[in-house]
Amino acid sequence: MRTKIIFLLTVAVLLTVLLMQNNQEAKFNILFFSDVAVSKLSVLLVVTIASFLAGIVIARPNKRRTVGTDFEDDEDDEHPNTKSNTLSDEDRDYLH
Repeated sequence: MRTKIIFLLTVAVLLTVLLMQNNQEAKFNILFFSDVAVSKLSVLLVVTIASFLAGIVIARPNKRRTVGTDFEDDEDDEHPNTKSNTLSDEDRDYLH
């Protein structure tokens, strides 16, 4: 198994054990509501899901593109063999 999968399974098991052991009710002060009786299980679950979603949003790669940039000069340098005139007939026969 991959290390990443083992790590995720371990975290999932530990999180499940933590949630199942804390199912008693507790009083919380949530913003302007005073002494709301909520299960510790539900509070931990909401915080865990919110943290997971925040991690996904923060870790996703940016898909921004640069507008107005001219890449014509760079294409010739990166791929010099893309022109059809650069290969001889023998080379084309060998590749096919």
